Amino acid sequence: MQNQENPLKKIYADYIQDIFILGEFDKLERYVDPDWTLKSAKAGMKSGKEVIPDLVNMFRAGFSDFTISLDQLVVEKDWLTCRSTFTGTHSGPFMGLKARGNKISMTSFTMIRFRHHKIRESWVFNDMEALKNQLS
Repeated sequence: MQNQENPLKKIYADYIQDIFILGEFDKLERYVDPDWTLKSAKAGMKSGKEVIPDLVNMFRAGFSDFTISLDQLVVEKDWLTCRSTFTGTHSGPFMGLKARGNKISMTSFTMIRFRHHKIRESWVFNDMEALKNQLS
């Protein structure tokens, strides 16, 4: 029997490429369940799927050349966990900071639950402290 790649890994990789890298928000319905929730949202922060373009655009505005490498993906049943690395150049305003041209690298851990091959719930933990240190 051939070793076949898990379809959830491909769905997630395509989601990162289309939504984060390319900013093709018209494709959100393809990847995200209508009842998607950001479970790691801070108190008072929006947690529905309408927040996705806002979050993506915040990073796209601050780091116009950014990339996201999916360093490790683990799937079990309808769960996917990803360790990724976000890299880029601070080329625009980000979290109240003016662009300084700093090259940055940030590790992220994401846990996702799928429903019917769509992202239903996400927990995203970015190493924002490391990012802030690189921006100062």
